[in-house]
Amino acid sequence: MLCEDRAWVSVAEANLRWEDIDLLNGVVHVLKSKSAAGIRSVPLSGFSKSELLKWRNLLGPEFSEWVFPNLSNRRHPLQGGRKAWASALKKAAIPFFPIYNLRHTFASRMTAAGVSPITVAQMLGHASTQIVPRYAQVLDQNRFDAMKKLESLRQSSISNGSASVTLQTEQKTKLAGGTKTE
Repeated sequence: MLCEDRAWVSVAEANLRWEDIDLLNGVVHVLKSKSAAGIRSVPLSGFSKSELLKWRNLLGPEFSEWVFPNLSNRRHPLQGGRKAWASALKKAAIPFFPIYNLRHTFASRMTAAGVSPITVAQMLGHASTQIVPRYAQVLDQNRFDAMKKLESLRQSSISNGSASVTLQTEQKTKLAGGTKTE
């Protein structure tokens, strides 16, 4: 799904013109926003670039200047899109959720990939990182993976008794403020 890769999902930013998308360099230029931080250039993932190229071949600038045109009047952008979004989800047998939630998905995945909070904030169009924790909720899979790693470490310590003793000795040495020499 193209929306999932985008940091620029919002009603105002959906009014993109083809001239706002640099497919050669893989960048979307968001030129209108509610805030100065919202005016930005967002790199496209390879997937998003590929999907936009397909979309352009189907319904490109020759049809309308708008990336998402109103099909009834191609001189105007698609307005709202809520019905189209709900319809697309229904056809795909996906329970309804607001398209804006994909910003949370984007931020969560960027955070899980180790991207810095300031970069995530900039890509979302925020001036500071204070809002990022709200978007970047820890993914359940990451928590499960963390517990599996902890369990794996514990199992390896149990199966290798000397490893367990070595870990305990190193921890006691660090707590005492010294260093262990071998």
